[in-house]
Amino acid sequence: MESLDSAEVQQAETYLARHPKLSVNDTFSIALAVGKGYGLPTGDNEMRKLAEGAGVVVHGMLWVFDRLKETRLENPSHLVRILEAMLSDRKTRLPVTEIRKRIESWKKK
Repeated sequence: MESLDSAEVQQAETYLARHPKLSVNDTFSIALAVGKGYGLPTGDNEMRKLAEGAGVVVHGMLWVFDRLKETRLENPSHLVRILEAMLSDRKTRLPVTEIRKRIESWKKK
């Protein structure tokens, strides 16, 4: 767990005031990434735009899955089950074509 210093908290509050579509957690995550020089995984376009505009390296959620598989931190069959569940969830906003590509590729191995 990370803590934000007072300047980072103030920056997060500024982000929140200027970007009302973002949540408190979103803006604090961006402020933390900016302040500490971290990358930021997100699937949210509004969050991505703000973070990239602030100089943060942003990766999508599928990038996270790719790294988990590549580094063997997670079993590919488990990743496939998660991706399949994401496909069946109407709230998923990830690219369906990209999810299906990974499922098919990872099932073969």
